[in-house]
Amino acid sequence: MSNSQILLVMVLHVAFFLTFLYVLGRIFGARFDTRHPFGISEGARRMIFGGVPTLCLAAFMFKGETVAHAVGERAFPYVFFAVLAAYILGGYILYQCVPKRLVIPLGIAGWLTALSLVLWLFVFTDPLQHFSF
Repeated sequence: MSNSQILLVMVLHVAFFLTFLYVLGRIFGARFDTRHPFGISEGARRMIFGGVPTLCLAAFMFKGETVAHAVGERAFPYVFFAVLAAYILGGYILYQCVPKRLVIPLGIAGWLTALSLVLWLFVFTDPLQHFSF
């Protein structure tokens, strides 16, 4: 993939992300209750903030094959689940430290970026090329 294609994907990702945030602001901006701006329940905030560890896991997927070669093919599932548990625990600790007003924007940004990375992984690198069906 050339640098111009990477730049195009990055620009389109930023444009999509900004458009999405603008539309969300227009849709939900008028409905916000100024007396209770955080009317979302605690469980819902945690699920939204789950996008931050998901972003880390999506980034780990790019280097999965390299890590598999480094630790061995038989040990890789254990390493993968250990890293997954570390990301979940790190996300929980980070959730406790992040101010409540930043939880929802960080979570939404994490989910969008993670989904974009996974889409990019499947479109441009074809991870299923090693399997024969």
